[in-house]
Amino acid sequence: LARDPALEALPESVPTAVRRLLTRCLTKDPKKRLRDVTEGFVQLEDALAKPEVKVAPVAPPLPLKVWQQPLNIGIAVLLTAILAGVGAWIVFQSGTTEEDVIRFVVSPDETVPLAFGGFTRDLTISSDGMQIAYKGSSVSGGATQLNLHRIDQLTGGAVRGGDSAQGPFFSPDGELIGFTDLSNTVINKVSTFGGPALLICESPNPVIGASWGLDDQIIFGTAGGPLYRVPGGGGTPESITSPDEGSFHTWPFIIPNEEKVLFVSTTGGLPLAAGQIFVLDLVSGETTSLGIAGVSPHYVPTGHIVYAVSDGSVLTVPFDVSTLEVTGNPVPLVENVQVKPSGAAAFDISDNGRLVYATSSGGTAGSRAMVWVDRDGQEEVTQALPRNYQYPRLSPSDDRVAVSIQDEELDVWVWSFPGETLSRLTFDPTTDIYGHWSPDGNQIFFSSVRSGRMNVYSRNADGTGTVERLSDIDTNHIVNAVTPDGESLLVTAFGGEQQGNVASLNVGSGVSDLEPVLSTEFNENNVSLSPDGTWLAYQSNASDREEIYVRPFPDVEGGRWQVSTLGGRDPLWSRDGTELFYWQANQMMAVPVRTDPAFVAGVPEMLFSGNYFTALGRTYDVASDGRFLMIKGDGQAESSLSPSMTVVLNWVDELQERAPSR
Repeated sequence: LARDPALEALPESVPTAVRRLLTRCLTKDPKKRLRDVTEGFVQLEDALAKPEVKVAPVAPPLPLKVWQQPLNIGIAVLLTAILAGVGAWIVFQSGTTEEDVIRFVVSPDETVPLAFGGFTRDLTISSDGMQIAYKGSSVSGGATQLNLHRIDQLTGGAVRGGDSAQGPFFSPDGELIGFTDLSNTVINKVSTFGGPALLICESPNPVIGASWGLDDQIIFGTAGGPLYRVPGGGGTPESITSPDEGSFHTWPFIIPNEEKVLFVSTTGGLPLAAGQIFVLDLVSGETTSLGIAGVSPHYVPTGHIVYAVSDGSVLTVPFDVSTLEVTGNPVPLVENVQVKPSGAAAFDISDNGRLVYATSSGGTAGSRAMVWVDRDGQEEVTQALPRNYQYPRLSPSDDRVAVSIQDEELDVWVWSFPGETLSRLTFDPTTDIYGHWSPDGNQIFFSSVRSGRMNVYSRNADGTGTVERLSDIDTNHIVNAVTPDGESLLVTAFGGEQQGNVASLNVGSGVSDLEPVLSTEFNENNVSLSPDGTWLAYQSNASDREEIYVRPFPDVEGGRWQVSTLGGRDPLWSRDGTELFYWQANQMMAVPVRTDPAFVAGVPEMLFSGNYFTALGRTYDVASDGRFLMIKGDGQAESSLSPSMTVVLNWVDELQERAPSR
């Protein structure tokens, strides 16, 4: 119709707005055509909306030929519909016009704010780019809460059935959200409309990343093990990779319609953020290294891999999925995105090219400070310069702290409060972590991956002498506590069949084997001994979530008491043994206890709350005066992350411009 040469011969009775609309369809520029047609529609609506002018009846005129008759409203509306189709057809025949990149901020509702912490991913976006699921603080004061926010809505809200959820990931159709519980070993799913959470499977090891494929198969990574696959409807996971000794396979991303999976392989234990990106062929089972150091990889249909690195940068490289080759150099895209020691990065990409991310307001995720916090939540920042601190352990006299620093060398350091000095204790290029003091303050025991497995070592606290190896076994194990006499260490197994088992290690007889202390079908972690060495506190997933329990020691079968009520992790005894502390979501809880003549626990009470740094293992300590030594973002008042998420529409246009694919 728009190209009909009879257009110029239209009768004068055709409304001017219709005539202009038809004429504008002839323009050659697609962008201008679309704009002009749109304006024409507006003018047409204005013309048709004018009130009818009534005139006195006159003698009927001579009948007009059909092509001379004026258009009535019904025909005009029909013509409008036809022109809409014609205009759209012309535009798409000429190629879709380039759209502008649009950025805006999505702020969660105040009742369900973002809750960043732990070692799972905190946010994800659906494949159609319309829904953002994120981990938030529970309104009820429990552990965590799964929340959902549609980007076309002003506010979001909690998902019914998403209590104590973390690490969310969407099903391909966006109707279901998968997530893990507080133990991070159980994978559940829930409808985006809410309802009861349904079990998908239990994982042999803590889950580190999951991806839901178009074939309704879920592939997830594990800390201390391989990649696993399980049907979305539930079942028993099957391992699909075989990591080398001491390696973990984490952060899988299923490439749609390609039978291939991106994943991260980390050798040498924690932190998992120091990994290499591989691709797995699901048909042959072969794995190929891409020569890229990074975490949380995503494949974009434009022919790019987008991934994060530990300093908070999100990068991209062109990637040929047919040859499995990287065809260009890394190009930075976004800065200051939080990257956790587990490799969890706070960004995600939808199938239609929408990006969502949350940035760290403190600069990078590695900029953290050690702070004193009293029982009322009042803070005092220490003089230690900002570093990537984790796992602080105070000396018996409270004048020093052994702390792991996750930077270039991943070592244990000692901060002296009187001298305000930071001294390096370990120098091995692999991971040294979880330092604990001997009762006399002369030695520091720590876990290290020097032998390909995480074994236990010791060194003089003043840095003199050599590093001494104390264990040599095939299971990764972490130092949790030292007995009051200094003769034994309590350790927990990390990964493999021994995951979550508690054992003791004699430190006075050279390299020795472990003696079992507590071995159950559940995961027992983060063990803490009472000051007199007769009571053992730990966290366990024996119920439907992580809770805090107490047993007598060394006779651990002499009883068991649960002291937390709404979930808990990272227990720690007070220096006088009259209280137990633990984390419940972002709240520090205290439970009064009495151990003589029998164990009795009181009612848990919240001391203070805050978004302090948390990770796999206890990331705080308590001094003899009752103050807590915590870790948080450098100088930030309440959180190291902004309480909002940035969404970028048409982001692939910007991606293509920065890193053209071949």
